[in-house]
Amino acid sequence: MLTITTQRKDAEVKKVSGLLQAEEGIRLTSIYQIRTQQINQNKPDHLHQLQHSPRCPA
Repeated sequence: MLTITTQRKDAEVKKVSGLLQAEEGIRLTSIYQIRTQQINQNKPDHLHQLQHSPRCPA
């Protein structure tokens, strides 16, 4: 009896965490798309900053 309820609980937890991961993935994807749009809009400035960044070996 205990093992059955534990398995059922695990399944519920997995389902909930799966839903949360899906929501998080959608949220991250939309944030990524917004960032990409912003970068594409500011591409000349962005590339200029990258070329003059001290970390970048020239």
